Amino acid sequence: MATVDPAAPKQPLALPDPILVAATVESRLPFQGQFKSLTPLAGDASNRRYFRIELIGAAARPVILMQLAEPEAFKQSEEAVSGAAHQITELPFLNILSHLAKAGVSVPRLYHYDQQAGLLYLEDFGDLTLSDACRQASAKELEARYTQAVDALALMQAKATSPADSNCLAFHRSFDVPLLMWEFDHFLEYGIEARQGAPIEPESRRTIRGEFEKIAELLAGAPRVFVHRDYHSRNLMVDGTRLGVIDFQDALMGPATYDLASLLR
Repeated sequence: MATVDPAAPKQPLALPDPILVAATVESRLPFQGQFKSLTPLAGDASNRRYFRIELIGAAARPVILMQLAEPEAFKQSEEAVSGAAHQITELPFLNILSHLAKAGVSVPRLYHYDQQAGLLYLEDFGDLTLSDACRQASAKELEARYTQAVDALALMQAKATSPADSNCLAFHRSFDVPLLMWEFDHFLEYGIEARQGAPIEPESRRTIRGEFEKIAELLAGAPRVFVHRDYHSRNLMVDGTRLGVIDFQDALMGPATYDLASLLR
């Protein structure tokens, strides 16, 4: 099984064509609205960026526009991946979105996908992340919000893991020893060496990696569940009483503790 590093972005993205966006939202959405504005949002990644589309109309509501760096870039993962060779014929975001929606997980609804332009029109969960909602929260509110996040994780692990779906990309990649070691090496490079401004001595590195290999073997041998892989407070959106889950396109199979550790670290 090979571990593959993510592809680097080739060039900065040009802004979406507002004329195309306006024509799309006025003809392809499940509700009526007239295009008003397109506003860039924070949270861009290496191969995509986001905008909020404001609409005018009694039934109109904001829409999130996801812009892909390249329409064919979906064949590469943002994160290192590991697993058996599998032909990717669908945008991973859409593939995982469909699987999670069927499992009852609160993920954004897809209104329209313009594959040629690399633009996805999505339900807007708002701007309030769990992280932001907890900044001024009381101890009781904090417990309630994280209880909701843990409950949502438990539902995702239970409903998205079984029955297995061969059409879902997550079931064709997993946290095996090579991928876990890739993550441990990433930690050594950025969590230790970058912070202390000096490389780890070779002998110390060998000792640390030896211990990491033992941990990786234990984790890789544990029962596997559906893993979001980036389940933390900035990828959980507080939308009224609903907790929306985003940024799930790199999901895979792995230990049940992985997402919980990401959330509670």
